Amino acid sequence: SNQFLTNQFLNNLSPEQQQWTIEHPDEYNALINSLIANNWSQNLKDFIKQMINLCAINNSTFALDSSINAQNAQTFNSVDELNNFFNNFSNNQNGDTMSSIIDGDTKTANFSKTVNVFTYFDAEVNQTLNPYAVNDVTTSISGNTLGLVYNQTTTSTASQVSTSGNVVTITVSGNLDFVLFTQGIGTIHTFKIKYVLKVNKLTGEPISIEIIGLP
Repeated sequence: SNQFLTNQFLNNLSPEQQQWTIEHPDEYNALINSLIANNWSQNLKDFIKQMINLCAINNSTFALDSSINAQNAQTFNSVDELNNFFNNFSNNQNGDTMSSIIDGDTKTANFSKTVNVFTYFDAEVNQTLNPYAVNDVTTSISGNTLGLVYNQTTTSTASQVSTSGNVVTITVSGNLDFVLFTQGIGTIHTFKIKYVLKVNKLTGEPISIEIIGLP
């Protein structure tokens, strides 16, 4: 029965992989339904196990998507290739750039971080200086965004703001989706990320940008 095969599949996962299924029941149930629809294909079972393992390591989620193909996604011939790609998508790249624009008592601080070759994470903080207030925050990605979709989940006016001395720290959340075609199978991998932006309270000038939650 499908229940027996489901239990067998689950029992063959590592403790870390099993924990992932507990923490992400909706995603896991969708994967089981895909296995049932494909008559428990051994190739698909092996692929899903590899993807669950990758997600357990990276603290991410994934879903199968039959609409994804080599033309509308980043393509990888193996899971190892995909893993190497994730390992190179990080805060360790050089290339942070920052600037500001002032208009009366309003100052906009602009941030950009290079996280992969020609891929940038951008942020714009609109502030009032006297008295100081963060009005809104907008985050986005730019450059080489093939197979990447970013959506800010914190509303522009509801970012988390804290102050220590003259340093204001602003935290904004978002979902980063990797649209991938791996071993002939389309998947969407989702990472929950946070922008951590620091500005000078007195001048409104940008100080630093950090991205938390990347692979």
